[in-house]
Amino acid sequence: MDIILTETNKGKRSLVCDSFRYRVDKTLKGEEISWRCTAKGCKARLRTDCTGTVIIQQKNTHNHDTSDRDNERHLLRVRSKRKADDDIAQRPSKIIRTELQNMDEANLKSEDIGSVSKAIYRKRRKSHPALPKSREETHQSLKKINIQSNKFENFVQFNDEQTGIIILTCPTNLECLCSVPEIFMDGTYKYCPKFFKQLYTIHGYNKGNYVPLVFCLLPGKSEEIYVNCFSSIVKLCSDQGHTLQPKAVHVDFEERVMKVMKDFFPSIEIKCCRFHLGQAWWRKIQKVGLSQQYKELDSDISKWLKGIFGIAFLAPDEVADCFAWTLTHVYFTFLGMDPNTCLFYCSRHGP
Repeated sequence: MDIILTETNKGKRSLVCDSFRYRVDKTLKGEEISWRCTAKGCKARLRTDCTGTVIIQQKNTHNHDTSDRDNERHLLRVRSKRKADDDIAQRPSKIIRTELQNMDEANLKSEDIGSVSKAIYRKRRKSHPALPKSREETHQSLKKINIQSNKFENFVQFNDEQTGIIILTCPTNLECLCSVPEIFMDGTYKYCPKFFKQLYTIHGYNKGNYVPLVFCLLPGKSEEIYVNCFSSIVKLCSDQGHTLQPKAVHVDFEERVMKVMKDFFPSIEIKCCRFHLGQAWWRKIQKVGLSQQYKELDSDISKWLKGIFGIAFLAPDEVADCFAWTLTHVYFTFLGMDPNTCLFYCSRHGP
């Protein structure tokens, strides 16, 4: 007889024998275990040793048929819930796919998968504390939870209620951060947790890969908040025996961040990317009310605005001349004059 040890939905000991499920009825003398069928009204019994793997006696017969689908669904639910409890970061869909590789999924239906997925979420909700209702509760909850990396290192390195800043990283990440010459930083507002203004991340370029190293939950985007954040990161590195001294940093066009980086690292080279430059220009176009003109196909203003985005591809020493020429071109067009003729005349005779 094939015996599979498992659990009930409530986490009690259970087993499957010849496609029939049993739960513990009572423990007998000599540490033997009496099992009873889980089907209501069925009087079938088993007696096993203390491990539940050796059958000593089988009593009565089952008054119902077996259900391979019920057994497979039950085993999938139990194994998936156990895996979800052990690895809280793994997606339920991936957990289920992994477990299905070791089972006969032909007996299952799509609604069974949905049922198991819901069971995983219910299990995790019981294992985790309730969602905080304020930023203060968030700080308090993190103090009670031992969050570790896959190397069993503390992942909550800084949790300060006074400044409202939380820094998520680990000693291995801090060591990597101090070893890379260039770092990449950016903040996101869309995926920031509740009660915080932004999630600010720091990446490092290590061995051909862009590696996320530090995650900062910030209550705002003022210069004071950035100073508190980076001073805490520098201190964390120092406490680990490392020195944070990057040669270059890639940031967006946020002046507060640039100023703070220059204050902490006077010799650092600040680099910005064309993507963020385009975002800044587009926000400015919208702010001054030119977004509709930008979308027009034959408008001179539209052509000029779109041409501005190409300035990023010019050599730095050519940007000023090109921008001045473009402004002059627009000016003459606005006056109803031929720009090329006027520019030629000005170049020969002066303005």
